[in-house]
Amino acid sequence: MKSVQSAFLILSLLGLNSAAFASPEILTAPTQVIATGYPRHIDLGWAPDQSVSVKEYRVYRKTEGGKTLLGTTGKDIPFFVHWVGKADSTVNYVVTTVSTGNVESADSPEVSATTAEQSDDEWLTMIQKHGFRYFWDYGHPTSGLARERLGSGNTCTTGGSGFGVMAFPMAVERGFITRSEAVSRLLTITSFLQSSVPRYHGVWPHWFNGSTGATIPFSQYDDGGDLVESAFLIQGLLACRQYFDSNDLYEQALRAKITTLWEAMEWDWYRRFTDGNTLYWHWSPNYAWQMNFALKGWNETLITYVLGAASPTHSIPADLYTKGFASGDRFVNGRFFYGKQIAVGWDWGGPLFFAHYSFLGLDPRLMRDKYTKQYSFSGKYTWYDNLRATTLVHQQYGKNNPKKFAGYNETTWGWTASDNPWGYNAHEPQNNDNGTITPTAGLSSFPYTPVESMALLKNLYYTYGDRLYGVFGFRDAFNVKENWFAQSIIAIDQGPIIVMIENHRTQLLWNLFMKNPEIIPALKAMGFEEGLFTPVEQDPVPEPGNIRINSVYPNPFNPETKIEIDNPSQGTAEITVWSINGQLILTLFSGILPEGVSTLKWTPGNLATGKYLIRFSTGGRSTTTLATYVK
Repeated sequence: MKSVQSAFLILSLLGLNSAAFASPEILTAPTQVIATGYPRHIDLGWAPDQSVSVKEYRVYRKTEGGKTLLGTTGKDIPFFVHWVGKADSTVNYVVTTVSTGNVESADSPEVSATTAEQSDDEWLTMIQKHGFRYFWDYGHPTSGLARERLGSGNTCTTGGSGFGVMAFPMAVERGFITRSEAVSRLLTITSFLQSSVPRYHGVWPHWFNGSTGATIPFSQYDDGGDLVESAFLIQGLLACRQYFDSNDLYEQALRAKITTLWEAMEWDWYRRFTDGNTLYWHWSPNYAWQMNFALKGWNETLITYVLGAASPTHSIPADLYTKGFASGDRFVNGRFFYGKQIAVGWDWGGPLFFAHYSFLGLDPRLMRDKYTKQYSFSGKYTWYDNLRATTLVHQQYGKNNPKKFAGYNETTWGWTASDNPWGYNAHEPQNNDNGTITPTAGLSSFPYTPVESMALLKNLYYTYGDRLYGVFGFRDAFNVKENWFAQSIIAIDQGPIIVMIENHRTQLLWNLFMKNPEIIPALKAMGFEEGLFTPVEQDPVPEPGNIRINSVYPNPFNPETKIEIDNPSQGTAEITVWSINGQLILTLFSGILPEGVSTLKWTPGNLATGKYLIRFSTGGRSTTTLATYVK
């Protein structure tokens, strides 16, 4: 014993400790290293090392003269993008593993790749493959669910996870993962959702801890159920329920789990009132309805009303779609922007995530209702036509660039919710535009604008790829005026890109979701027609300046107002008044209207105080404006 104590005393006097004589740390060089060439960059990937001692990986360019460090990446991201900047360039690489003690492994086997141009189909596969990595390779190691954003640790997102799981069938079809791998991960996910994440009347929170399942408050009063995020999640799971349809015992178990989760969701509770006509976004066991966010007016939440009406266990009345959702401000429109008519939606199109989140599963080609018919010039609009027009307004806004922001043009466009140089905002043309472009806006619109979205994709890559493209695809946003390029990746922005590209290519997710037996009957009960894919060609339509409602004055008004109409040529015309939720109130004029300016008086009389739509129709065209009657 004395000799041991003496040894430690000597080491201490020499300024050493016993750790100095421990066995040297041995690290394994990365294996399964693969390099793949794309038009201007080379992508590298390798098998992740799950050892506790691993801190990062180092990627080197290998030449005859040695090797040059290109960069490092964290242990949970076994991928690297080397931006070469030109085609037909061959580069050799080696990769090493680095420990928390900064010990570096030997080099991996050397690999090489050559940059090369690619077909449009290969462009789409590239975007989907790299975007899917975020949900598969960067998914939370315990729950398998999606992290809120790159670097968010244990904070997982309910809605973003829904977008991610919806991409699993695509990933199987594209060969990114195997069917059995997808089923295994989905069983982990559904088990975690069932046993670990709290549910508030069947609804999950906005955020939760991916290791424990505990609710992470989104804000002070938002610490309970989030109906909208949960709708996005079950939308994705229901698509998976249809895809994994074999008699395999694991797939049977998966379908049963998804059905159990679906049937436990209490959509009727989120009406708030027994006879309520509106769904509410949040409920908290601590703050009840303090958030008080009614789902009314055009936004991303249509899917909540569809799923609520479709629920086999806790359904809501189908007419809440018209009494609640469609009754809010900025729902019906009918106005033209750059020659494109938006039947339903905000002026200038609003943020484009409105056109994506509910329509990852809902097939707008099969959806036509009284709003898209009554507020479109043809009377035949499907929701697809309306969303295409909305997206084309965005593209044209980029081309016209009325606010003269640097970088905007016909192939650099798209505004939606994203990071920006000052924080986070729901960007939109004209009304909330600070110079920030968000790639998910235009790339998630591929089904609506395939030509324009492909031009956008290539322009973003070739012009800004060295600052904007990474291992998970395009980063969140950029602002040329501010010389700012986000480093962030956000689940709710990446997911729609890869799902909607597949809907453009094969309609896979639309077909799967709409095959759920509960969906079509619910849509019919809500007033949607199950139509054919007959998009209306808008390009020949005259510019809206040729047919105008010049003014409604006074507005607001009581007891009467004057409506001034400008008619480009004599012909049959109608001037009608509609309620804000699409009901015809009265016809002010029907007959032959002369060319030029005409004035009509409108005295509402016994009508209730509120907002009304005045519609002028002639020659197969129409225009609409808003008037407010105040008793």
